[in-house]
Amino acid sequence: MYTRSITRQKYASTQFPDDKELMPPLDHRPFMRYYSAAYPHVYRYIYSLVPRKSDADEVMQETSVVLWQKFDEFQPDRDFTRWACGIARLVVLEVLRKQRRFIVGFDEQLIKELSIRREERYELLELRQEFLEECKGQLDQQDLNLLDLYYNSPESAQDAAEKKGCSRRNIYQQLGRIRKLLFQCIERKMSEDREA
Repeated sequence: MYTRSITRQKYASTQFPDDKELMPPLDHRPFMRYYSAAYPHVYRYIYSLVPRKSDADEVMQETSVVLWQKFDEFQPDRDFTRWACGIARLVVLEVLRKQRRFIVGFDEQLIKELSIRREERYELLELRQEFLEECKGQLDQQDLNLLDLYYNSPESAQDAAEKKGCSRRNIYQQLGRIRKLLFQCIERKMSEDREA
């Protein structure tokens, strides 16, 4: 406070925003509860619409800001994740349009179509994601470590092979085996769910 008042006096001619503009609403907990639960789903949605992870990261950051700014428009009886994905789609279009990053065959119409298709399959995709997490819990620690190294870090297959002391081909074979186990586990759970 003291520093701010000195700064205001020193730069009296400069327009400072009112304190209310600088501060978020006092109770931001509802937003954080919705946001933290929806974050992984919204990020996956964004990543399905953009060509690179760096683009997805940028769009997620922009989307987070817009969600915060528009949270007072959110109706609690709606699904926050779907609402957030709708906003994310608009942000994807805006970011790619500004940067002229549409690639051949990956234009605005295709992004709209992908978005519509993903929305139609939203519940199925979320159920499969739930089952994926359950199935990953059945893997041994070595397999989990390899998945994490390959998918959640900037490491390449070559980097992973060097760390594990094996060939890149061996890494791909291990990943193929793990993917097959996960796929079979998810399909089994989906079948059990349909029969229940």
